[in-house]
Amino acid sequence: MMWPPPRRKRRLSIAIPASIVSEVPHLRERTSRLGFIGRALAIFRVDEVVIYPDISWEEQSEDAAFVAKILSYMEVPPFFRKSLFEIDEDLKYVGVLPPLRTPSHAVGKSPKEGEIRPGLVVGKKGKFSLVDVGLKQPIKVSGYHRGRIVVKMEKRKGEWRGVVLKPSSVPIYMGYEVKVSHSTLGSLVRKYDLKIATSREGKLAFKAANSIKKAWAKSKNVLVAFGSPREGLDEILRRENLSVRKVFDFVVNVIPNQGVVTVRTEEAIYATLTFLNLLVRE
Repeated sequence: MMWPPPRRKRRLSIAIPASIVSEVPHLRERTSRLGFIGRALAIFRVDEVVIYPDISWEEQSEDAAFVAKILSYMEVPPFFRKSLFEIDEDLKYVGVLPPLRTPSHAVGKSPKEGEIRPGLVVGKKGKFSLVDVGLKQPIKVSGYHRGRIVVKMEKRKGEWRGVVLKPSSVPIYMGYEVKVSHSTLGSLVRKYDLKIATSREGKLAFKAANSIKKAWAKSKNVLVAFGSPREGLDEILRRENLSVRKVFDFVVNVIPNQGVVTVRTEEAIYATLTFLNLLVRE
């Protein structure tokens, strides 16, 4: 096992519907199910999760905000969660969420020279920003910065300092970004080079494997989309007068001969990302 894990060469995004937990009645179970999804994102080094309105933004803005809040809470390193999240009823059951243990979370109290750490700017002193990187005291970083940053640790005159890294230059996987899209699924997918849909009516994944692998190698950003608990992607797109095969480059079935009436979205996420992770070694 390579640790810390490298970033993918292509940006991998998944799209999930705002209604993904809308049919789960209790806040505790809704939170727990999203924890299952957050773990999948981290395990398979997903760079971005996009929450899209599968019915309409007007009806689903609150659902989308809840999903984004829980997944964002999971992704934030534990040592500065209190600085970014206020007391919130939606976060009542975050204790049931599993730890991610990504490199951004698994930081120790004894840093190493050259170690890459997440940071949160908590103040400034002279020409320096003061940054929380999970140590007892904030470290100094040259220049003025805001919000969350990524730093490379170095020691100067017996004192730990940080060098800010551009997002594009971070060589290891640090976690996922959470985005809420006001756009419909049909509009959302247009900005991606390679678009993969999941469907029980799709082509068997192993039969499309070689074609997907070739298309992946030529792309810069990949989107894998999932339907809702009630509707598949074709039904969702039909409201836009679109079809899944016209919008997506590949429509695949990664769970042939399923033994249940319906596969939950979070189960489809694990199955699909497992298939892609085995197919594309990067």
